[in-house]
Amino acid sequence: MATEHVSRFYSLALGKEKNFQARTDGLITSGDTTPDVSLHSLLYSDSTNTIAFFDNAVEGQIIHVVNLANERLTFTGAQIKVGNSSSMVENECVTFIHHNSAFYELSRSLKYVRTDGTVAAGDTTPDVSQYKVLYVDTGGNLNITYFDNGEEGQIIRLINLGAGEVQFSGAQMLVADSSDLYANDNISFLFYNSAWYEIGRKHSAAKNFRTAAAGDATPTVQNTNILVFNSAGAISVTDFDDGYEGQLLTVINKGAGGVTLTNDVTKLVIGASGANYLMAASGAVLLTNVMGVWHLASSTNPGALA
Repeated sequence: MATEHVSRFYSLALGKEKNFQARTDGLITSGDTTPDVSLHSLLYSDSTNTIAFFDNAVEGQIIHVVNLANERLTFTGAQIKVGNSSSMVENECVTFIHHNSAFYELSRSLKYVRTDGTVAAGDTTPDVSQYKVLYVDTGGNLNITYFDNGEEGQIIRLINLGAGEVQFSGAQMLVADSSDLYANDNISFLFYNSAWYEIGRKHSAAKNFRTAAAGDATPTVQNTNILVFNSAGAISVTDFDDGYEGQLLTVINKGAGGVTLTNDVTKLVIGASGANYLMAASGAVLLTNVMGVWHLASSTNPGALA
């Protein structure tokens, strides 16, 4: 009976083809767009590089690429199948598997972890490929129309540190509240299906209280919880500008003149009777915005249908 010999080297792969994952010291040469991976399972980049392919890979080979540089590492080409189109920044790592002459991204680590992203003045489409927190710190107003290089499911928070207001517009910026961000306000977005959805907002107390300008029949209530009229003369209010869906607004008359809320089913609904509402001195009402129309929710005396 033949004796079966079991080698103690049974797990040692023999030959170049079997040892493609052996080395972990592969530094990608600057400018090399097709680095050789025949001997490496782990590659490093320490300069700005664009990779279009990995040469000499075998079927099923898994490689990891780490970006050590404070520069971007980008993947291009039809045979590099990345799940995330954004380029890699410092200390990010990506893993590929080689199959059928192409490289498929399996995973990526350390995505959008930076919290030091300052939006440049005038940048209406800031890059968020590496950030989860952005700051605006400018003296003038800024209108953001998109966040570039977002990834599906990415959540970002933007904080306004400047004196100017931050606005959002565009079909892919889906804000629940149309009001602007003032100093110390912040907002959070979720990226889904190529659009940014507002998922939270915190207003500072700076604009919660506002005094209406004398004679203004359509005062702004942007970022306002309490609006005060303090005029000696009477005024008829026909609308409250810049409100948003679900906004609750307390209106107080501290002036000597009466404030009449003019009933209009398209702007300001006082009640089923269709009558106007007269707020005398020291009167207060609570209004709520439903589908762009203000509705009287409650009131205090003195006040009466006019």
